[in-house]
Amino acid sequence: MPDDGDRHFNYPRHLLGGKLLEMLRIRSAQLGGCEPCMDARKVDSVTEDVVACLISPALRGDLTVREMRALEFLDLLATDHHKIDDAVYRGLAEVFTTAEIIELGSTCGHMIGTHRFIHTLDPYGEADPVIRFDPAQVGLSWAELNGAV
Repeated sequence: MPDDGDRHFNYPRHLLGGKLLEMLRIRSAQLGGCEPCMDARKVDSVTEDVVACLISPALRGDLTVREMRALEFLDLLATDHHKIDDAVYRGLAEVFTTAEIIELGSTCGHMIGTHRFIHTLDPYGEADPVIRFDPAQVGLSWAELNGAV
């Protein structure tokens, strides 16, 4: 597995690094209650020991300042985005470039939204899916499939 985060489709030349992106992905899954995503490991350097305390990163002594602030930002964005103020951004700017902060915000927003969206679909639930995947629909709009174009 690549440890450089190249799996991240939005940022094939990302700035944040594979380990940090993976920590953010797993923490987002924890916040969103996505068991399969919480259990998956896509970067070798993110071990079970690293994951064990993502719920309370402040309790860890081995996270870098960048990792701590990024995880704190993700938590705020997911749980109370109104608390993200100038002081939060100033703190991020002490250890991230402006481009990295934009990537962090975009990445966290995407991860949080995706976990919440997938959770609403309940793909691992016991009931039949409300909407089913149909390979014939891939790349086509409703209008195209129904001759309304």
